[in-house]
Amino acid sequence: MLDEGHWVHLDAAHPDSRAWLEAHTTLIPIAIDALLAEETRPRLATRGDNLLVTLRGINPNADQDLEDMISLRVWCDGTRIISTRLRSLPSTQDIRDAFNEAIGPKTVLDVLVLWIDRLLQRMEPSLHQLEEGVIDLEDRLLEENQSDNHAELSNLRRNMLGLRRFLGPQRETLLALAAAQLDWLSDIDRIQLRELGERQARHVDLLDHLANRTTVAQEEIRNTMTNAMNERMYVMSIAAALFLPLSFFTGLMGINVGGMPGIDDARAFWIVVGLCLAVILGLLYLFRRRGWW
Repeated sequence: MLDEGHWVHLDAAHPDSRAWLEAHTTLIPIAIDALLAEETRPRLATRGDNLLVTLRGINPNADQDLEDMISLRVWCDGTRIISTRLRSLPSTQDIRDAFNEAIGPKTVLDVLVLWIDRLLQRMEPSLHQLEEGVIDLEDRLLEENQSDNHAELSNLRRNMLGLRRFLGPQRETLLALAAAQLDWLSDIDRIQLRELGERQARHVDLLDHLANRTTVAQEEIRNTMTNAMNERMYVMSIAAALFLPLSFFTGLMGINVGGMPGIDDARAFWIVVGLCLAVILGLLYLFRRRGWW
């Protein structure tokens, strides 16, 4: 497929992959283990002119969380490139389509550069979707049910943190790749790789920016809910302050002992009602003077 060099892409979960690598390559066991590992994080390792890099791409399945990213492992020595995967990546299919259309990369380094470029390109729609979700949440923050907004905000933050967990190290990995001391990397190649690292850095910066905005939105929701709760407690406190003396007064007038004034007076009930109203009006006037209501 390549004008210069060879490219082999393997399914890391296939039982024959390890046997093939051991029989047809000169890779050391550590490199083979890294290519077939189940759990990986973005990282870079070099040994002489040999390069081993692990990257992550966005999961294309709509029913999966963004944080469930798919790993890609690549070993390269400038003339050969061996890659493995556990699940399919759309960026890999992009390269295959380019070969089928006779416009594919010509060298192993072209494969690596194009692959990284497609990985980053495939991330951008998901990142834009996150950004639009944050903007939409901010627009309706004070217009809808706060508990619903809080649940959506938590989902957005979980996706951001999941992406940030891998894209942060991946940014450093790509920048380290551009600076790697490999004889088969030319200055033009380093410029291309550095630009890819900067693109990944911009993605990470966007995630950090969105995370800060969701933090502000979360604080706004919390403040709104706290203010609503304080208003309810304030009304209840006013009501309690008004009825506390009335409860004491009516309780005192309702005791069943001899000598209670007004027992034989038909006007006594209305006098008590009038006194209660006077107490309420007096309390309201006091609250108004002190600015409590």
